[in-house]
Amino acid sequence: LFTYTSVEVVELQQAERAYFEHTLLPYSTNRRTSRGYAITMPRYLDYTLGRRPAFAQYFVAQHRIQSTDFLWFGEKTDERYWIDPDSPQIKDAQLGLMFHSFVENENET
Repeated sequence: LFTYTSVEVVELQQAERAYFEHTLLPYSTNRRTSRGYAITMPRYLDYTLGRRPAFAQYFVAQHRIQSTDFLWFGEKTDERYWIDPDSPQIKDAQLGLMFHSFVENENET
């Protein structure tokens, strides 16, 4: 499902801009950009129910998406993104990271 090239501790920083690529984003991202596609996949395996998978929807960003290109409907909120400060800077932004919940389903709220 994934490949890694190195493992290291990185102290993340918050920034007003970020770019995302080759990653899973929250499904709600589909309302802010068309540069990706939706996918349903297991969120986790429930070992109390015989390893039954719990599924969720995600948004796949294969190609680079700049946070400054996100669409806003209504009033724009001040968003802050977690970034990798050691990543390449592209258009005044660095690689953003998105953390997903294993317990709360954003599609049910």
